[in-house]
Amino acid sequence: MTYFAQALLDGLSAGATYALIAIAFSLVWATVRTVNLALLQVLSCAGMLAYLGAQHGVVLAFVYGLLGAVVIGVASHFVAIVPTLSKGQIYPIITSLGFGLLLTAGLVAIFGDLLRPVPPVLPEGGARLGGTYLSWGAVLQIAVALVLVVAAIVVMRSSRVGLAFRSSAWAPDLAGAYGVNLPAVRLGSAVVSSLLIGLAGVFIALTAGSVGPLLGATAGLKGMVAMLIGGAGNLPGAVVGGLAVGLVESVSLQYTTSALSGAIAFAVLFALMVLKPSGLMKEY
Repeated sequence: MTYFAQALLDGLSAGATYALIAIAFSLVWATVRTVNLALLQVLSCAGMLAYLGAQHGVVLAFVYGLLGAVVIGVASHFVAIVPTLSKGQIYPIITSLGFGLLLTAGLVAIFGDLLRPVPPVLPEGGARLGGTYLSWGAVLQIAVALVLVVAAIVVMRSSRVGLAFRSSAWAPDLAGAYGVNLPAVRLGSAVVSSLLIGLAGVFIALTAGSVGPLLGATAGLKGMVAMLIGGAGNLPGAVVGGLAVGLVESVSLQYTTSALSGAIAFAVLFALMVLKPSGLMKEY
């Protein structure tokens, strides 16, 4: 029972990170009705920049990671999304994939394709409850993710800003006629989504203790799958999907090898997507 409870806690920690990634993708979808695949590599860039910043302390790890994520994420928005958005959903996906591949090639050229050890800059120790243990880094990760997730959901559901974000995707022509500044709204979406996915990259780097240029192909892909499971454009659904991915992965890891647990997690998630292709929740 203790092993299972520990698996649930570990899954909650990982799921909080996947939820941040899923919300980032959902926010883009809710605003421009497409997927910015370059965000997968923005996650990798944030992790590698956090690695560089961690050489000088935890503050610079977050500063480097978040600033880098916003700059690169906004660049991907202007280079890959804006020029092709009027041509249909598939074109921004293809161009953002190409931009992401360029980012990956650049990271591999600079850092190589091996994992880099990240200095332990988060507080040591953790919280114990019965036979379970959660590091302070994981506690911080869950707390920050929870605050940001709740804030994002409240803003999108209950504010004029959220209405502007959603209307820019539902009826862009009508929204523009009513005074919504579509370029500004879409830029805001790119900034917020880049911040969220950058924060996820920083937390992964600092809590895992190592990071590599292919981070987006592992954690980032799981976060995008979490978005699809929850329902594209549904922020609460993104949270549910993120937690589902983290819990399935963590529980399966307790009873199998790490390689097999990943396969089991993706098999379960694939089954969910086949049974419910539109996601567990509808877009609001």
